[in-house]
Amino acid sequence: MSVGAGGLARDDREAVRLYKLSAEQGNDQAQTNLGAAYLRGSGGLTRDETEAVRLYKLAAEHRNAQAQANLGLAYLGGVGGLPKDVVEAVRYFKMSAEDGNAQGQANLGAAYERGDGGLLKDEREAVRLYRLAADHGNRFAQAALARLGVLWPAAPQIVTELSAGDARVRMVSGNGTFYVPALINDTLKLNFVVDSGASDVSIPANVAQTLMRTGTINESDFTGSANHRLADGSIVSSRTFIIRSLKVGDRTVTNVRASIARANAPLLLGQSFLNRFRSWSQDNVNHELVLQ
Repeated sequence: MSVGAGGLARDDREAVRLYKLSAEQGNDQAQTNLGAAYLRGSGGLTRDETEAVRLYKLAAEHRNAQAQANLGLAYLGGVGGLPKDVVEAVRYFKMSAEDGNAQGQANLGAAYERGDGGLLKDEREAVRLYRLAADHGNRFAQAALARLGVLWPAAPQIVTELSAGDARVRMVSGNGTFYVPALINDTLKLNFVVDSGASDVSIPANVAQTLMRTGTINESDFTGSANHRLADGSIVSSRTFIIRSLKVGDRTVTNVRASIARANAPLLLGQSFLNRFRSWSQDNVNHELVLQ
């Protein structure tokens, strides 16, 4: 017997029953999941492409990014009674990609690579979209990057001004907490709390607005969204972006993944920065961050 989430025994029929109840109440994620079940013919359902497409359309109207991507594929293949329509497929892939869906990004990347659906052929844009999707685990995008000879994941680039030895960065004190000053994109210096429990560098929403307003980051730096588990076990979705350069002391790391947290949360120097070094530690006697 296989085990599903939360230790429950896997039961596709029960999952479908619950999806139906939720879908009937207008839940777009349930509609999407139920549509996928109809498309596969799983959970005791008879395979029904037309019903799958109907459910995808309902969910897509509520901006469900996965449903938009699935509907794009349906138009691409002429599935479920839909006419084969590459232009309409690309339109849905664009909506899905803009909402950070990896499948939408990968399919839109393929459309740009081929010049499909009225798009001008643009390999550079295709690679950009493939990278976004690959970063979220999309295997089609990862294979496309390999086929195009594009290095993924990007090799870490650490530029150091010291030829050898440790970098010892003096921390600053405030409100009973010690912070590490960091220069973002050679423009704005902010104080961060070192947090090895954070997967990304974390920027609160109000600070992100300041970074946008000052031109420190711009819309092209954003890469989509990712789910993060909070200390209380809850899952939240956050917009993600790339910090082009993050300088701490005399160490500069490029292309650092970051995510946006709730307004007025602390700025966190997480693993997307820390794991770019062989080792790091905090000297609590001298109040220094030690990077090697």
